[in-house]
Amino acid sequence: MDSLTHLHLSEAQLEGDISEWMGDIKNLKVLDLSGNSLSGSVPLEIGELEQLVHLDLSGNQLTGVVSEAHFAQLKKLEILDMSDNSLVFIVSSNWLPLFLLEELNTRNCLVGPGFPTWLRRQHKLNSLDMSYTGITGTIPDWFWNLITTHNLTSVLLSHNQIEGMIPKSLNFINMDKLDLSSNLFYGPLPDQFHSPRMNFILDLSNNSFSGPIPPVSFRRMKKKMMPNY
Repeated sequence: MDSLTHLHLSEAQLEGDISEWMGDIKNLKVLDLSGNSLSGSVPLEIGELEQLVHLDLSGNQLTGVVSEAHFAQLKKLEILDMSDNSLVFIVSSNWLPLFLLEELNTRNCLVGPGFPTWLRRQHKLNSLDMSYTGITGTIPDWFWNLITTHNLTSVLLSHNQIEGMIPKSLNFINMDKLDLSSNLFYGPLPDQFHSPRMNFILDLSNNSFSGPIPPVSFRRMKKKMMPNY
C-alpha cells in the first residue's frame, strides 16, 4: 500500500476500531474517516504517518486520550479535525508540535481546562474551532495577538467558561467569523466594532458585557449577535 496517498472513507457506515495498520501506509497524505460510527481509541500508529497533511476523524464515537504521541512524526500536518467525538486531549504545557496547522477543529472534545499553550507557535492557523471543549479562565495575550498579527480569520470558542475582557487593542480587519458566545466575558465592548472596515460574522451573545453598545455600521456587517447584558 506504499502507493496510496489519499484515503477518503467519510460517511461509509464504518464501525469498530480504527485499524492499527493505518500506520503502515507510509505515503498517506489525506486520511478522512469522518461521519462514521468508529469507536475505541485513536491508534498511536497514526502518529507515524510522516507525509500526512490532512487528518479528519470527526463525527465518530471515538473515546480515550489524545496525546503528543499521536502526532510524533506528523511534521507536514496542516488540517486536523477530531470534532464531535468523546476524546480528551492531554499534552504537556511545553509541547512544541512539529507541524504548523492551517485548520484545527476539536469541537465537542475535552481540551480544557487550560487554554492550549501549544497553539502559541501556530502562526499559520487561519481557522480554529474549540467550541464546547471545557476551556476555563482567561484567553492569554499571545492568542489575541495571533488574531491581530497573523492569519486567523475564523475563531469559534463558544460554550466554554472563558472569562475576562476583550482587549481594546484587538484588530478585526482580517476576521471573517468570531464566535465567543455562551462564555463569561465581561466589561465594555471594544470601540473597534464600529470600524467601517468591520465586515464579519460576530456572536457575543450570552455573556456579561456592560456599558454602551458601540455605533456599528450594520450595512457593512454580515451578521451580528449582541451580548446579553
